[in-house]
Amino acid sequence: MQEIIEDESIWFIAEDHNDKMWVYEGEKNIIFDKIIPELYHLDEYFLVSKKYEWLVCEDHHEIVHFSGEGIIHQAKKFELENESKIFK
Repeated sequence: MQEIIEDESIWFIAEDHNDKMWVYEGEKNIIFDKIIPELYHLDEYFLVSKKYEWLVCEDHHEIVHFSGEGIIHQAKKFELENESKIFK
C-alpha cells in the first residue's frame, strides 16, 4: 500500500480494541515502517489524504478498501504491474 499512496504527509486514524479512535498526522514512510508494524492489535485503521482526496482502510479481516478516484486508479495500476506479488 505504501507504493500506492503518493502523498508524503497523511493522517493515520486507528481504532483500538475499546472502539477508541486515535489520530496521527505524519510522514507516510514513518507510518508504514514504524507505526503500523507495532500496532498488531488494531481492529481497523485508516489512511487519509490531508486534502480529503482519498481514504484507505484496512479492516479487521485484513481487507483493504479504497475511496477516491485517484487512489483507486493508483491501486489498479499497482495491481496490474505486480500481479505475481499480490495474493488474490
